[in-house]
Amino acid sequence: MRLFNLLLLWCSVLSTYVLANNRSLPYELIYFYYAYKFQWESGVERTIAVGCAPSSNKGDMCYFDQFVKHLIEDNWPYNPPTADHTTTPGKDQVAAITQKITSSGRYYLKQLMAQFSHEMPFTVVLETILDAANTALNVEKYKPSNADIKQAIKSVQTAQSERYETYAGIEDEALQMTIPAAAYDYVSSDGKANYDWYETLEDIDKAVYAEKITNAQGEEFKAAILDFSQNIDARIFPTPTDDEIELIKRQGILEHLRNIRVMGTTVNELNNHVVAESAASGDSPRAPSYCGSDDVEFAFSDGSNSE
Repeated sequence: MRLFNLLLLWCSVLSTYVLANNRSLPYELIYFYYAYKFQWESGVERTIAVGCAPSSNKGDMCYFDQFVKHLIEDNWPYNPPTADHTTTPGKDQVAAITQKITSSGRYYLKQLMAQFSHEMPFTVVLETILDAANTALNVEKYKPSNADIKQAIKSVQTAQSERYETYAGIEDEALQMTIPAAAYDYVSSDGKANYDWYETLEDIDKAVYAEKITNAQGEEFKAAILDFSQNIDARIFPTPTDDEIELIKRQGILEHLRNIRVMGTTVNELNNHVVAESAASGDSPRAPSYCGSDDVEFAFSDGSNSE
């Protein structure tokens, strides 16, 4: 159904993916820095981003601007102000990273961790960094700053949001191209492609009952919407062939969705480490964390961007 139009849609949004990644990338770097900081402060045997501190300060924890310079590719102009020479980065540090970012910002994953020296999906990076952060935060007697953990969480949430905003628009266009035009009038959404499929199907039934549409139309609408909502591939191509699925993978669409999911897992697990603030004592014991992620597929690349 309108496959040619969908192909045009996906070709037209390739540059959008670059922009989405560029918007999320600074927040990913901030999150990675806090994972590094947790490792350094907790005294684990080895941290990520080994060598980020200049030789004159070898053996010291590096600052955020040094961390960024260590990871980003050489042709990416980065001129941070003095304020970015900090160990508590936040949104104020985003401007210098994005000011002269290349059309497709990249950082060297093997500079982040030596094991990231061959091509693999970015989800593996996110999973591995989460595992490193969890390991550090679970070190006995280590008491990380609550503010640092919350900033790490906020950075991941912002990165996730930036990625989702691009995907949401694409999904909505794909939905309109996939289901009957009249069926779209009954789709219940918050305007950001967060759909309420149950309410959508109910509204179609109500329209049939009110004789606004025929029973046959209602069944056709519901079948198309159910197929779209239950099959992730159908959100891209109505009936994907093997060649089309390979095209999807090459464009990074499905990987983009997996990254969003892994970021959600990251937020949930980091939240387990936030110390609840009590009006009486100020602190309470930290909740345990876990590192399981059996439902996540792994992924990266050798001097890769965050696809």
